[in-house]
Order: sequence, then C-alpha cells, then structure tokens
Amino acid sequence: MRNIILLFAAFFSLTLSAQEMELTGFVCNDENTPITNATVIVSQNDSVIGIGGSNEEGKFSVAGLPKNTKVGIYIHHLNYQVITDSVDLETSDFYLAKMHESSIELDSITVVGTRKPIRTPYGHIYFLSKEAAECGNPFKALQEIPKLYSNYITENLTSVDGKGLLILVDGSKVNTGIKTIDPSRISSVEVIDVVSSKYLRTGSGRIVNIHLKRSKTIYTYLMFGFGNTFPWKSGWTGPTIEVGNSKLSLYIDITPSWNRHNRSRSSTTTTTANYIRDIHGDADSRSHNWDYTTMLKWRPTKKDYFIYSFQGYDSHIRSFSNFTGTHENLEARAVMNYSSQAKTDRKSHVYTHTLYYKHDFSRSLTLDGSGRYTYNRNRQYATESQTLSDYTFDTWQDLTTKRHAWNQELNLSWRINGNISLDIGNATDYSTNNIRQMDNGSSYEFKGLNEYGYVSLAMNFSGLSTVISSGVDYMHLNSAGVKNDYTRPNASIDLSYEKGISTTSLSYMLTNSQPTIAYLNPFNTSTDSLEYVSGNPKLVPERTHSLRFGQNIYYKGLNLNAEVCYNYAKDGIMDASYYRDGVHYATYDNSGHFHFFSFQGSASYHYQRFSVGTTARYGVFDYEGQKKKKYFFLSAFANWYWKSFGINTDIEYMNKSHSLYTESRFHRPYQSNLVVAYNVNPNLILILGWRNIYGKLKYESDYNVSGYHSFTKFKNTDSQVFFTVRWTFRKNSKDKINIDESKIKQHEKGVSL
Repeated sequence: MRNIILLFAAFFSLTLSAQEMELTGFVCNDENTPITNATVIVSQNDSVIGIGGSNEEGKFSVAGLPKNTKVGIYIHHLNYQVITDSVDLETSDFYLAKMHESSIELDSITVVGTRKPIRTPYGHIYFLSKEAAECGNPFKALQEIPKLYSNYITENLTSVDGKGLLILVDGSKVNTGIKTIDPSRISSVEVIDVVSSKYLRTGSGRIVNIHLKRSKTIYTYLMFGFGNTFPWKSGWTGPTIEVGNSKLSLYIDITPSWNRHNRSRSSTTTTTANYIRDIHGDADSRSHNWDYTTMLKWRPTKKDYFIYSFQGYDSHIRSFSNFTGTHENLEARAVMNYSSQAKTDRKSHVYTHTLYYKHDFSRSLTLDGSGRYTYNRNRQYATESQTLSDYTFDTWQDLTTKRHAWNQELNLSWRINGNISLDIGNATDYSTNNIRQMDNGSSYEFKGLNEYGYVSLAMNFSGLSTVISSGVDYMHLNSAGVKNDYTRPNASIDLSYEKGISTTSLSYMLTNSQPTIAYLNPFNTSTDSLEYVSGNPKLVPERTHSLRFGQNIYYKGLNLNAEVCYNYAKDGIMDASYYRDGVHYATYDNSGHFHFFSFQGSASYHYQRFSVGTTARYGVFDYEGQKKKKYFFLSAFANWYWKSFGINTDIEYMNKSHSLYTESRFHRPYQSNLVVAYNVNPNLILILGWRNIYGKLKYESDYNVSGYHSFTKFKNTDSQVFFTVRWTFRKNSKDKINIDESKIKQHEKGVSL
C-alpha cells in the first residue's frame, strides 16, 4: 500500500508540473518599502485555490495554479487597505502590489477582522481584527471567529454545534496547539466544514486551520502554571518552554500532578441463588503522575517539515477500600457478619517516540506521514482480606503487563481544483502484549495487526458539499493462541447543502472496531473470592452502521441545531455473565446486536463578550430480546467577559445510563462548575473555581443477569474549590513554529486490566 501511494505521488507531481504554474510578486507601500507578512489569497470562480504570504523582502509566491486562466487575487495586511484584483496567468506570472495605509480604527474585539470573510468550497477564511491580533492571548483573539467557542480561562476551543474539532496549523496536524501562538502572527483562520476521510478516524466534524506568518527571528516562550484544590487534595504544576525560530526549535513540557484523596461511599446488595450480601463502606485513592515531553522541530526548506518527539508518562496509583455488612447463606439459612479490606498498588511507565514528516510537492499536492513507537510497562498488585464471622481468608493478585506498539500513517492529499480534492492513505497499527501472572508464572500473549487503507473524494458545487470515502480494514488477532483474520470494508458518505443561513446534512458511516487488550485478557482481575472477572480471547471486531440527518441555522451569533441519529451494531462487545459453583463469572462476548436512536437539539447565542447555550438529547437503546432502554441528557453553559474579568459556568445532567445488563439512575448533575478569572496583566491570570456546585454526585446502579443481581448506591466526594495561577513570558513569540500536542501525545496512560 505504501509503495502504491508513493507511485501516486510521483505520478501526480509529474502531471502537475506540466499543468500548474507559480504566481510570484512583490508587496510594498507608497514609498516602495517592502511589506512583510501580508496574506495573499488566489481564487477562481469564488473558490480559494492558493494561499501565500510576503517575506522580509516583500516577495511572495503561490504555486499550484492552473495555466492560461484568469484568477482573482486578494492581499490583506492589518495596517493597510486590502487589494482586490485579477491576474491573467496567460500573459503574466508576476504581480506588483502597492498597498495604502489603512485609516480604519476598530474598537471591539468582537468585530470579525477588518475585511469580509472569504467563502471557500470547504468553509470560510476569516481575518482577525487589529485589536484581536494585538491582544496577546490566542483564545481571546479567536472569540471573534464564527461557529467557534473560545474560552481563554480553560484554554479550550470548541464548535458551537458540538462537533468534534481538529486544530491544524498551516495545514499540519502536528503543531503545539493554540496556547503557544501569538495572535499577531496569525495571518488568517480557516474554518473547514467539509471533513475528508483523512481526519474521520480522529472523530472530527469540523476543522480549524490557522495560517501563520513566517519569520527567522529567535523567539522564547515560557509558561509556568500551578493549580490545586482547597483543601489541599489534588493539583498540578510545571513549566512549558520553547526556544528557536521558524526553521529550528526545541520544546520542553514537564507536568507533575497529584491526588491525595479521592473518596467515595457506596452500599451494595448482591443477590444470587446461594447468598445475599449486603455491604456498605468507603473507598479512597491516591496518585502521583509525571508527564514530560521533548520535541525537536526542523523545517529545512519551505516544502519540508520534520518533528521528533519523546514523551514519558510515569504514574503511581494506590487505592484502598473498607466494607462491612452481612452475608446470608441461603442454603444453610445462616446470617454471618462480613467485612472486607482491599488494597491496590499500580505503577505504569510509558515511553513514546514519534517522527513526523510533511512534504509539499506543490500548493495542491501534499504528502505527510508519521511513525510512532510506544513501550508500556505496568505492574498491578492487589490484596483483599475477607472475614465471615470468625473465619478470615486472604486473596491476592500480581499482574505485570509489557506492551510494544508501532504505528505508521501515510496520506497523499491532492486538491484537483478549487472544488474537488482527493485523499489516498493508509494506517498500520501493530502491537505485542504480554501479561504475566506472578503468583503462578502463567502468561498471556496477544498480538494484533490492523491495516487501514482508504480513498476519499471531496466535492463542492453551488453550496452542495459531498465527501465519499471507501476503504478496507485488515485485522489479524492472535490472542492466547487463538488466531483470527478479518478483511472488512469501511465506507462513509457525507452530504451537506448550505443556502443562506441554513445547512442541511446527511451522512452514513460503516466502521470496524478491534477489541482492546482489556476485553481479551483471560486472567482474573478480581480479588473477591465470590467473583471472577476476566476478558475473552475469542472476541471478534465489532461492526457499526451509523446514519445521521441534521439541520443547522447560524445567523449573527445565534446557532440552532437539530439532528436525528441511528446506529446499528453487529457483533458489539458487551458484558456477559453467568453463575457457577457459588461464584459469579463476569466477562465479554459479541452479543451486542442492538439498535440505538437519538434525537438532539441545541441552541446557543454569542454576542460580543457574552455567550450562552443549551443542549438536550433523548436516546433509546434497543437490545435484542430486551425492553427498550431510554435516557435523557441536558446541558447548559454561560460565559461572560468584561475587561480583565471572566466568568464561566456549566452544568450537565443525565437521568439514566445503560448497557446490556446495567441501568444507572442519577439523582444530581454529574457536572456543575463555576469559574471566575482575573487578568492581573496580559501575562498573569488568576483563576478561582468551584466544582460540583450541587454537592456530591449520587446515583443508583442495577446489574441483573442470569440469576445474579447487584444493586449499588454511590456517592462521590464533596464539592471542591480550586485555584489556578498561570504566568506566560513571550519574547518574539510571534516567530515560533507550532506543534500539535493532540498528535504527539497519543501515548497510553498504562494498560487498563
């Protein structure tokens, strides 16, 4: 597959070299002084076909343009009046742009740029206002971009309609995200609503592509933060440092975190054919974690981009529980006092190496790929002491897990013209896993290979956008000597039609999901003498059909969205349970042939520095042979910013949650927060927050299958007050290269058993 893609790349590069040309030019002011960092956009038939920028000498170039045609040219700079013109490429491939100083003054960050946004076949391109570009905080600057919610307090960027959001910088998934970008270095912000299959595996429904200006000046970026709850229970601290220029830079991030007490209280009644156990008690956990990253970024030419990253993650978690109650033996008709004390000690070490490369053959043809290796070592030691009247017996568990995982991705993107683009790519995931039971020396081996290849075509004509993708999943599983090979198709089609303020969309997806090691592990992970919990090495991948219809209206900050979804899962991995010889056995099987329906509506409004919104969802699970299971979800938020102050509040509530054999009922919102922030100066921010405003989370859970019934009442810790301090130092920070933490930080936090 990889060789085929490289052949495609060579063929397309030769083909395009004969069909494409490069437009060069010079940007200056009235005194013929070169203008740096002017944005140059070339369009044809109201579609963007190329983007460039002027360098320190005022020169620019835009490659990949069609020969012998007439194109539009748009040149933008914050301090000058915009140039809108046309160029006949049949007669000239050079453009001289003389810009006049702008007299426009903007007094509000809520004004979207100094110019009208540009419509593209895949979304819109926006320009920041002068105030936004000079505000010093990228999240504040992005507040003026439509269809996005930017929260500078939490440093979070989301889509107004709840779609998964992917952040690109100069078209690359590999960048440092948003927080390290100086807004003065942003030339434009592209919001992409038509997502190709290249990004479908990320779960993204919308893309934000931030185009940056270039410079060779050495920059320094330093951020130091500290956060903790009150009383002193959990928190984090650590610095983030980056130094370099647009060609070469070094990035270091060190974040230790801790949790001294994570307490909960529960009561459980378990009923079987042999006994009734009624217990109550407390559980507590403590943890210490270290997360550290080193990245080296190198751009040797304008067309080549390299990144090497090493990331480590060390975690130590200790948990304790103490339960008392009664145990009634139904056969002997005897009631005994019961007590249990359990301890778990878990240490995880994860080390990840990542190499990323991107090459631009032209403005319309790009090849990018990445390789990643992860080593994961996990040691879990657990003991439990149980007492029935005067009889005490101890059980223990000692499991060691070693995991080696390799991943590679390769994608060729070809923008055929302003309305059509093609993606060809593949991804390979391979892992070897060894779980060793230290008490008896037995071990479990698992090897998994997943090869994913696809072809995707994206088109946009007169407001109708279409993305069609098809591919093949090849999966090889070797679990405890049980070998299975699967070759299954995957496909997706996405249709959307935009007219005025309204967008109508329809999509279908066929996906395959490989079972994880937690589902396959055959060893018992329970220390309860009357319960055996393990995975199933014979599981097969599950297949899901998804159909979605949506309607969205966006007008001057008001966003209304409604959608209907239907999912059908075949061979879905679900809980399985049976009772034998007085012991409850819990495992998994592929019994999940079920239907899922959901209806969702959302409304939000954003005006200047104020935003408010709500989302409601109604869902129905239809499992074979069972009564339909329903749930209701409701969330709301409000944000307000005034001068140096900011206030955020949000709440989420769901009445029930379901699986095949479990139903949980919530009595309070499971999320309710209030946060107040104050900017002492542009570099220093103080944050004070309150988690769980409505007090302890309370819920009841029923687990009922094959003569085994468990009923649990649960309460979490009390509500918490927390504070955060962030200090940021920038020197020539607008000249930095950016790297996406979401791409690099794809390592595991230890294998969960």
